[in-house]
Amino acid sequence: MYQPSWLVRQKARKSLITAEILSIRNQRDKAEKLIRKTIRECQKHELYDLLIGLNHISFINTCNVKGGERTAQNFEDFQSYLEKERLKKTAEMHMYKYAFYGINKSSAKPNPKDVLKDIQKIEHALENGPEVPSAQYFLLQLKTVYWELKGNFNNQVRFARQLRHLFVQYPHLSSDIININAYLQEFTALLNLNVHKQALEAVREAQKLAVPGTSRYFEITKNQVYPLIHLGRLHEARQIIEDLLDDERVQGLMQEKLRYLLCVVLRENGQYGLVSRTLMELHELPSAERNGWNVGVRFMEIQNRLENERFDLAETQIQNLKRFMERHNSSLKDRKREVVILRILLQLSKLNFDYSALMSNNAELVDLLQGSGAEYRWDPFGAETIPFDQ
Repeated sequence: MYQPSWLVRQKARKSLITAEILSIRNQRDKAEKLIRKTIRECQKHELYDLLIGLNHISFINTCNVKGGERTAQNFEDFQSYLEKERLKKTAEMHMYKYAFYGINKSSAKPNPKDVLKDIQKIEHALENGPEVPSAQYFLLQLKTVYWELKGNFNNQVRFARQLRHLFVQYPHLSSDIININAYLQEFTALLNLNVHKQALEAVREAQKLAVPGTSRYFEITKNQVYPLIHLGRLHEARQIIEDLLDDERVQGLMQEKLRYLLCVVLRENGQYGLVSRTLMELHELPSAERNGWNVGVRFMEIQNRLENERFDLAETQIQNLKRFMERHNSSLKDRKREVVILRILLQLSKLNFDYSALMSNNAELVDLLQGSGAEYRWDPFGAETIPFDQ
């Protein structure tokens, strides 16, 4: 029966203490038997720190009892465990620099060059050192972050899937949380690639592993809405949104994002009046400004007016957006895509909302939005659920 690593670690710690007590009581054979059994389990789970401790006790027990041959083996094992532990911790340290960005984007966006340097350090250590599956895991995690930052989402999918294959090969590396993260990395990449059916499958696999009622579960459930909208399955998307909004545990930014997504669904259904009323319920969230939240709400208002051909109201809202972005220039300075969209809207207003004239005179701005440049790339979780240039 497979046991999770945390449980093996817990049992191994108890065995380590018991072995020490048996050694002190001069019951060395019993201690050695327990140590051998515990070492076998710890090796399967790469618990090198405990293996070092167990090996130390075994060394003390055997150096004066069983002669030099066993003592030499203890010393060789000790060196091996020490090297593997050092490699594992080094890889883990490099990965955790970017862990929060890779998992939920809650930290500052890292520089891809820095991530690449850390990848190369781990690869060099693995090429010149022992086989350490946990270090391979940390390396693959870093590679998914790196290729996402570079905008190569095909590679991000490839390495996210390699992660899940590694979990099959080495079950001790796996847990529900780690598997969820791998599925979500794959989901994010597939959504960026507009492979919406597979994206939906990936996020639903993640949901199966999440604990119902937790904030993570609600976030994963909400993420199903994005591919459903793009697949045109608007009824399913709306049902998920309304079910979450009915849950009193869903509050704050999550609640506001759900209302925003509801507006997207309603607009796609042509229910422009209902969109306007729902938008009035949305709240300003200064803490979310860097994520483009408040800009995204204003984009939605303008797009709703344009699609409803209420150009007089759209013109007023475009000017309001311009003033808003000027006031918040410092927090929006890195969000170049939103700046380009504002420029397009201002030009559209000047041209009396003549779209053909806009394309004739400002094609280079639209090209920026449709290009592959990282600064202008569409973020499916950002200010535009549906790309502005579509």
